[in-house]
Amino acid sequence: MLEATAKVPQGGYMEALRLLGADLPPPLAGGDLEIQQRMLRAISEARLGQLEIADRELRRAKTVCDLTHSRLKAELLSISGMVALQHGETEAADSMFHDGLELARKEQDKYLLSVIQLNLSLSALQKERYDEALDWSRDSAEVARSINAELILEKDLANAGWAYYKLGDPERALTNFQQAEVQAARCGATMDRIRRLHNAGLAQYQLHNRKEAEAYYQRALDLAQSVQSLDDILDTNTDLAFLLLESGELKLAKEKCDAALRIAAKMGDKSDLDEPMFVQALLAVKAGNRKTADDLLTKLELASADFPSLRWKVQDELAKLYAEDGELVRADEGFRKSINTFEEQRSTLENEESKLPFFTNASQVYGDYAEYLVNHGRPDEALKLIDLGRARTLLEGLGIAKKESRSMLRDNLDPRNLAHRLGGPILSYWLGPNESYLWAISSKQIRLFKLPNEAEISQRVRRYQANVERSNDFLSIDSESGRKLYESLIEPAQPMIPKGSKVFIIADGSLNQLNFETLLVPEPTLHYWIEDAVVVNASSIRMLAAFVRHSRAKTPGGLLLIGDAIPPDATFQELPNASREAAAVEKYFPPDQREVFTREKAVPSAYLDSHPERYAYIHFVAHGTASRMTPLESAVILSRTPGDPDKFKLYARDIKRYPLRAELVTIAACYGSGARAYAGEGLVGLAWAFLRAGSHYVAGALWAVSDSSTPQLMDQMYAAMQRGNTPDIAMREAKLSLLHSQGTFRKPRYWGSFQMYAGS
Repeated sequence: MLEATAKVPQGGYMEALRLLGADLPPPLAGGDLEIQQRMLRAISEARLGQLEIADRELRRAKTVCDLTHSRLKAELLSISGMVALQHGETEAADSMFHDGLELARKEQDKYLLSVIQLNLSLSALQKERYDEALDWSRDSAEVARSINAELILEKDLANAGWAYYKLGDPERALTNFQQAEVQAARCGATMDRIRRLHNAGLAQYQLHNRKEAEAYYQRALDLAQSVQSLDDILDTNTDLAFLLLESGELKLAKEKCDAALRIAAKMGDKSDLDEPMFVQALLAVKAGNRKTADDLLTKLELASADFPSLRWKVQDELAKLYAEDGELVRADEGFRKSINTFEEQRSTLENEESKLPFFTNASQVYGDYAEYLVNHGRPDEALKLIDLGRARTLLEGLGIAKKESRSMLRDNLDPRNLAHRLGGPILSYWLGPNESYLWAISSKQIRLFKLPNEAEISQRVRRYQANVERSNDFLSIDSESGRKLYESLIEPAQPMIPKGSKVFIIADGSLNQLNFETLLVPEPTLHYWIEDAVVVNASSIRMLAAFVRHSRAKTPGGLLLIGDAIPPDATFQELPNASREAAAVEKYFPPDQREVFTREKAVPSAYLDSHPERYAYIHFVAHGTASRMTPLESAVILSRTPGDPDKFKLYARDIKRYPLRAELVTIAACYGSGARAYAGEGLVGLAWAFLRAGSHYVAGALWAVSDSSTPQLMDQMYAAMQRGNTPDIAMREAKLSLLHSQGTFRKPRYWGSFQMYAGS
């Protein structure tokens, strides 16, 4: 029994069945040993695809358990639930898991408690309820950690990784899968290793690292074949087929797809056929067999009702098929159905951190429909569609948009009227794999311009950004990438941009990391675009509509200034000019209209306890950190809290919980804008958190700021606001003062890091 128990996690199902093949002799039958024997047989048979035999073993085990009132009832419920999951019977599985959970708690069996919580997280994943899955995984891990159950912790790590992957966060998922694979190898859990390798391949594929993905898939397939794990052989063949299909290797893709279909048929579970059948349909499209593709996709649309993440892809492919066949009414209907399926799935998410990356999953669906609308003479509808996907988490958090936002496609928002009320044009970008779009919106017209594809634009952005951060002076040393970016991103719309007017930029993808002000205008003489326009960054057209409404509202008064902190450790050096910057800012406010916390008083609670909603201006002079993996853990670095020295970070996740009515929040810290751009949401970090809290404007930095130039920049900005200028105009005046100086601060490295974001 012990030997068989050890074989199962290693994938030795046939060996386990051989060891446990004989029935127990009469003296040992009819008790706990028989229940254990039949549970192990059931697990092994289920893993080998023999679900009917597994069910029979579990029924017999239950009979013995009921007759003897065995203490193994909770474990039997857990294993029965796992087999039910393999049948696709999630509701029955959940019922068994919850019954088992109650028994485990009553018996204070921590190991079994963590196992059942782990199984509940797996069930939630199968139902595509990712918030719930993460909660169960965390609960399981907490219990497992208390008893050093390493194998359970490995599985919790992997389940959380799968939730992140399905939420559209492959970077975070990949880290989890890689760590789980190492831990599984250390525990000797071969089956878990196979799945972690396979899932790491999926994450690499989603990150567009095709070679790395294929290498992970092949390692998983080799290991799965060595232990004859049919489930894993099927899944890995299917995903290899996807990869080969997109790489144009159609013959090899068909071979892998056919192998997956044969295994799925052998296993007898209809849901196992769905993914390979989807590949089969895509292969039929490539081969020009449109009738076959249509039949397969139509069948899949019905079969995938309980799997929205597959269903919206199927509906999108059907819509594209109809569009290519000229069936435009059916194409429109198909695209809308696809988006509705995605939106219904998104509406199940409650956790804001889960929502942030989720739009990544549907960016292709939205992009496909937008491309269809553009190519069929409906660019204004395409603009409205794209804006539907922008800043959704931000807008919902601020109460500007509701979850049920599908009706937004039919709203009455007029972008031209909005541009008129803003007093300047809006430039809205969408970067796509085939081509990108710019919608230029003025008070009189909306014009669409086609741009180079995402890869080409992103390459230029990276090259130019690297040159900016190297402190190049482009007016002396011309930059081709800076001019090319201007020519592709701004020049097409230049006739719609009056000289000196405000321009509202709604960026996408890599453009979120670009300060448009630094782009090089070639005529009449080479100069930076900041000389021609007041640039304001926005998240969406709907966000700008809220921004305009607020512009007429009365804001509270006074300044809250926090900074010039005592460095908490050697990681963060003293900022020599922080006190100079603090003095430069506070001098513009009378003593009774300012609250200043510096040095040992500059602790996180100074912000949280000061009722920040009372202030019109909030200013931080400090170090900042931007977390790429978990952006809401980005933080302002302050002094250590007396009595609690571990508290010295003001986190983005805490900032967003305190509603603001500020006219301007300034984060004079490195990377205040954030390090991670999510599809639809843009950069998420400290600036996003202050926008989410309700600030009208937020000034944040795209890269490391200079402690030398920032005090001068801030002094000039507040001086300009004192003269009655709005924050966006004041920021531009301050930047121009540095640009027109004769010193090193004229370079965009020093004035270009700060961006002005329009909030609610």
